[in-house]
Amino acid sequence: MFHGAGIVDIFKSVLSHSGASPSLGVAEFLAAPNFSADDHARYAVLAETARCRDLTTREAGELDSYLEVDALLTALRLNGERAFYR
Repeated sequence: MFHGAGIVDIFKSVLSHSGASPSLGVAEFLAAPNFSADDHARYAVLAETARCRDLTTREAGELDSYLEVDALLTALRLNGERAFYR
């Protein structure tokens, strides 16, 4: 782990450090969470706004939050998918 690690890096480290593999039921649960249609739409608006102009501090924070949650969900899914291949 490096100094200045973000929440996603720390979360990935925790998942990999555990050494445990989830059961198939848990793996299916981990693969299920996703953003709602409203979340996808809001992300699209923020991303398009970022392409057209600088985001406000609040918008940038919101976009960063969506990206962090997406990275966390990806880490969970990958950890869950490993259970299907063991």
